[in-house]
Amino acid sequence: PAKAESAVGSSLDQDGPKSRSRGVKIKMVAVDSPAARAGLRPGDEITALDGQPVSDLAELERRLSDRAAGDEVVLSIKRRWRKFDARMTLVRRGEVGVFEPEPQPEADAPTKDGPFE
Repeated sequence: PAKAESAVGSSLDQDGPKSRSRGVKIKMVAVDSPAARAGLRPGDEITALDGQPVSDLAELERRLSDRAAGDEVVLSIKRRWRKFDARMTLVRRGEVGVFEPEPQPEADAPTKDGPFE
């Protein structure tokens, strides 16, 4: 397998230049992808790859491009105040799965758990 084709199954975003955080924010997670199976969620921040800090999106992509589909990696994740490691096996980009947007509640739709029910 070509090294440049490996993926974990998440859409990533770099915070703007004014951001003080280091790392890469996850925007979306593909259904049934390595990232989904590892429990990653939109909003999680990748802070390290295999124990080495990741400062930005370009660095993470470069380091992942050195890996092949089938390689195991460990991503250090920050979710709000919690930090944890997520172990996953890379797949080819074409095998990642489908990215589905998070369902958004309709602004005017009543909810069962609303404060007035």
